[in-house]
Amino acid sequence: MQGLIPARRSFDSSFYGLRAGILFALRVAAPPTPRAETTPHKSVLMRFGLTLSGHTVLVVTVILLASGVVPICRSSASAQHANETRIMVPTRNAAPRQGYAISLTFAGLPAPLTEISAYARYEVSNRDCVPIDYSRAIGGVKLPPEYHLDLVLQPHENSTFLTQVFTDALADADPYGLGPCKWGLQGVTVAFRSPTTHFLGGVTIDEIRAAIVVAKHYLILDFLEAPKVGERVFGEGPDYYLKALGPHFTLTLAPQRSK
Repeated sequence: MQGLIPARRSFDSSFYGLRAGILFALRVAAPPTPRAETTPHKSVLMRFGLTLSGHTVLVVTVILLASGVVPICRSSASAQHANETRIMVPTRNAAPRQGYAISLTFAGLPAPLTEISAYARYEVSNRDCVPIDYSRAIGGVKLPPEYHLDLVLQPHENSTFLTQVFTDALADADPYGLGPCKWGLQGVTVAFRSPTTHFLGGVTIDEIRAAIVVAKHYLILDFLEAPKVGERVFGEGPDYYLKALGPHFTLTLAPQRSK
């Protein structure tokens, strides 16, 4: 579970500039039609045809650019930086100081879990240190790298597990020569399984820093039978499920600053 995570897809604003440029060029190139020779009905049809042609050219252009038939000009150095962005591997901080202890407590489980794990989610907080990635969007986009770091779970009494996470577990670095990339903790995710179903829960960085106790609710029905929709079941609030769906079991996460 530990490792690099694919960056999110995003469109650059140059897409809208491309659309506007094409439509403007079509309007300029279209020959003017004298009013005396054009009926209202014919004028409407001509305008509709011009708009339809503009949209058609736009769609065809975007498809050609996206498919690579019409290449997007970029330097080889930029392309190399884009490839390096996706393989950025952070270095562990040898002496992290900002730690938080988190307890994970299950209640109401109908049967023992078959598997449980947890990982911390990190992301580069300052995207200015990342080169433009032209493979993700027309015109390029800066996507901050993400990283998952496995956490150690220690079994405790009464269906409880203990773990510790550090906000400064990953060391800052300047792999692209654009300034130091600063890793920031985004939250902690807990993944666990019953014989039939994969469940997810967790806490955000804001909840961790504020020491907010978070309770995630799950249906016992989903524990015993695989859900008909989706491969994973996410924890919800206490009032999310209808009473007719049956009883719940809970995962309670309680973070606090390490002493």
